[in-house]
Amino acid sequence: MSATDPNCEQEKYNEQLNQETIASWEEVEQKKIVSHQVMLKWLDTWGTVKESDTPPVDDTHKIT
Repeated sequence: MSATDPNCEQEKYNEQLNQETIASWEEVEQKKIVSHQVMLKWLDTWGTVKESDTPPVDDTHKIT
């Protein structure tokens, strides 16, 4: 396959998606997530002049 082959590009995309999915699951397994309430508060700022930064993940947001 050549570098311009659509199948090659699809394989690269699939591999990247796979790696991102694995990394995300590792964060879930470590309980590194943001609470539902914090996420909704953040999403409410989207598209407004007061759009806030991504909420941090810290011990207060870890699930037990």
